[in-house]
Amino acid sequence: IVLDLGVVRHIAEVRLNSISLSVKWKPPFRWDITKFVKVGKNRLEVIVTNNWVNRLIGDEELLDDCEWREDGGLKAFPQWFLEGKKRSSRRLTFTTWKYYRKGANLEESGLLGPVRVLVGIRQKF
Repeated sequence: IVLDLGVVRHIAEVRLNSISLSVKWKPPFRWDITKFVKVGKNRLEVIVTNNWVNRLIGDEELLDDCEWREDGGLKAFPQWFLEGKKRSSRRLTFTTWKYYRKGANLEESGLLGPVRVLVGIRQKF
């Protein structure tokens, strides 16, 4: 019995009946679940982690709380950072370079599928 998650962006961990099967970061996103599946109800958990790109792009929709050079580099560390204080904006990320701009296209992320459970019999030829 094989669990096939199809397309995942970018990392997936599978847990079946509270047992972590493994983490995969590249295709194929398939797990042999034969030893872990049981008759009746099973609990399947899929934990997907994407990358930071979409969060960085999303934060560009919010007000800046530091100053940037023309080339996209940070002018200086902001006072809130130096003093270990809470940020003055709702931004969640902080970098020393502006990698993305407001309105940039978001990347595909998450469990895109299709998710399938493949059942078959292995035979030697």
